[in-house]
Amino acid sequence: MSRTGRPKELKEAVRLQVIVEKSVKDLLERIAEREHKSVSELLRGEVEDYAKAHAHGNSQFSLDMSIQAPEFHALPTIWREPTSEALRDISKEDRESMVSYMEKWYSAIDKNNRARGWG
Repeated sequence: MSRTGRPKELKEAVRLQVIVEKSVKDLLERIAEREHKSVSELLRGEVEDYAKAHAHGNSQFSLDMSIQAPEFHALPTIWREPTSEALRDISKEDRESMVSYMEKWYSAIDKNNRARGWG
């Protein structure tokens, strides 16, 4: 079983509650025991790392990345209807490149679907 006790060196500790499957809880307890930590210590470290990594957005694809790195190209989401506003600032060259990649994706999806017997 995992250790229990007061969190170490926390200035303004608050409690978070998480609901997980029992099998996940059991795994966490085994991992924590193996690492000589409490489940709380284990998760607190992961949550702190996550919060630091995402505090300013997804660092891999920040919105200002195209300004900092001109070779970076962001594609508007394909899960929404396209709008003229979304296309307004995209150059003709980038539009052609986008179409080329979309055709590659379509081809790969179609090939995969056929291999699965889906069409």
